[in-house]
Amino acid sequence: MNALDFRFHTGALSTDFVATVGRRLAGGLERLTSPARLTEWLAGAGVDVAGRQVSSRELQQAQDLREAIYRLLLSRIAQGQATAQQQAATADIRAVNSWARKRPATPQLADDGSFALQKLVGEDAGTALGVIARDAIDVVTGERAAYLRACEAGDCGMLYLDLSQGLTRRWCSMTECGNRAKVAAHRARRKEGAAS
Repeated sequence: MNALDFRFHTGALSTDFVATVGRRLAGGLERLTSPARLTEWLAGAGVDVAGRQVSSRELQQAQDLREAIYRLLLSRIAQGQATAQQQAATADIRAVNSWARKRPATPQLADDGSFALQKLVGEDAGTALGVIARDAIDVVTGERAAYLRACEAGDCGMLYLDLSQGLTRRWCSMTECGNRAKVAAHRARRKEGAAS
């Protein structure tokens, strides 16, 4: 997987949106590098902006909302841990609430008769950002909050929903951070064994 590829495996629309920045704890890797990339991400996430071009201003708004959601989700994770009590910043709450008030996108069924959601159709990027903001609100206030986690890799910090059977998921992805952790542990054991 290319470092600039979008990640759609975090369990929620809002956490997938937050994942448009990679390796946050190592300086960050911006994946929304242009309005076209935001349009591409929205299409990949199943939110269509009806063929309308996203502007540079809308890209900046999206990046600002993404960071507010990221901080809000981190606050929710910290609040769920007995060792930390972190309050969400008022500015982040207001930003997410403001976007969530945007007119909702229209759900569309898949054409194949499967009764699956094909996409959400909005009039513009603002409508799409409203869908993402509403998902973030649902994550932090609903049942999914109990499953919200941050990747344990020292340079990652990607947020995801732990939907594993035993709720033991530690990494954003076994093919990326999980694999790197396993390789590092294996090397450490081999080095320790060679030193004995």
